[in-house]
Amino acid sequence: MREVCAAALALALVGCGGRGAALTAPEAAIPASDSAPSWSPDGTRIAYAHTPGTEEPADRAGIYVVSADGGTPVQILAGDYAFPHWSPDGRHLVVSGGGLWRITASGDSLTRLSSAIATAAKWSPDGATIAYQTYDERQVFRLWLMASDGSNVRCMNWSGTTSWFEPAWSPDGSYVMHVRWGVYVAQPQLFRMDPNGFDELQITDGAHEVRSPAVSPDGAWIAWSSKRGDASEIWVAGADGAGARRVGIGLWPAWAPDSQRLAFVTAERWDWAYRVRVVDARL
Repeated sequence: MREVCAAALALALVGCGGRGAALTAPEAAIPASDSAPSWSPDGTRIAYAHTPGTEEPADRAGIYVVSADGGTPVQILAGDYAFPHWSPDGRHLVVSGGGLWRITASGDSLTRLSSAIATAAKWSPDGATIAYQTYDERQVFRLWLMASDGSNVRCMNWSGTTSWFEPAWSPDGSYVMHVRWGVYVAQPQLFRMDPNGFDELQITDGAHEVRSPAVSPDGAWIAWSSKRGDASEIWVAGADGAGARRVGIGLWPAWAPDSQRLAFVTAERWDWAYRVRVVDARL
């Protein structure tokens, strides 16, 4: 399972990523990595994490925000931070980096929410709860919920050896979509469960892994990434997992508020410079 944690951050992505333009474009000679895009609630901006390439200064690392229409990305937080996610009111982001932190959308007032080594945090639609994952000494991913102020922490899979990870909320907050892998789940597959631990339902059951799920804001669609051969592909399906189709090559899909566009990360075969790309995902 340790290799799985590393692979989530370093999958080999190839191809042009489908329709749409790249919003971030590191210099071709620098194999830099942009990751985990997140749309602002008003659809005007995209936040993402940047890991410097071999020729970039270390202070280029951090959280950036770029206009959804393109333009110059702005660094709002410098340092080894990752997995930004906007609060529903657009005023804050939660980020990972030696714990979980809250920061304003302009990059001010960095506040620690948890000292746990946690990643992939996602704000609930009402802003009251944050879901996130940890990786414990048993090499198992645990899925956690906590109040948005860092209190009332509880684990959704506190026992067992099956990993639960990569949470994604439904738009009404009635369930948490997530990936499971372990006992009785040979390939990572998509499940959903309500925040109280009831109404469990398996969504996908295919021959290929499912990673990084995202639920569209209108609740009609889900997107995920799936490793197929040498490439990680972006797939879209109905909310029940039916009618799946590929929309591009990449990782970390994130729905725009209009439920018609997807942001994700892809890389060109010839330079391995990771980019945030936006495509039209309408069926």
